[in-house]
Amino acid sequence: MRILVFAMICLWAVLPASAHAKCTGEEQGFVKSRKGEMPVDIVFDNKSSDRLVLYWIDYNGKRQKYATIKPKTTFTQSTFLTHPWVLARGTNDCYGLFWPDGQTRTIVIESLYEVKSGPLWGDNDAADVCPKKCAEWEARWTGEWRNVIPAVRSACQCIGGTG
Repeated sequence: MRILVFAMICLWAVLPASAHAKCTGEEQGFVKSRKGEMPVDIVFDNKSSDRLVLYWIDYNGKRQKYATIKPKTTFTQSTFLTHPWVLARGTNDCYGLFWPDGQTRTIVIESLYEVKSGPLWGDNDAADVCPKKCAEWEARWTGEWRNVIPAVRSACQCIGGTG
């Protein structure tokens, strides 16, 4: 069984712009279900403290609500190999787009935090500062960072830990 760690946004600072968008390819109609012939399960292990909404992307590329996954619970969805699924907090959010594998696939959802830091001056500076900032919360740096107030405050994105 393959395990994929999926990071969910658990806001500590300000919502990133991407948290209010559909998943890449969805709005253009590139993501949609195809004829289902090979059944398979996807397991969503929600280790975060957030309530998630699970949507099936239908044959026309439209979201169809299938389930609400409570915090600290596991949910198994039977599906087909050619059917995509989206996890979100609301109708227009995108926390992840998932395609089934040829075997049962487990998606582990951990909390993702933004940890404030002083100003970061680029990727090299973030690579030096952010791992240390995340480690203070017993978390790992995801490799992502952003300017909250340019030249004043930045934020490092951390996964897991005590946030």
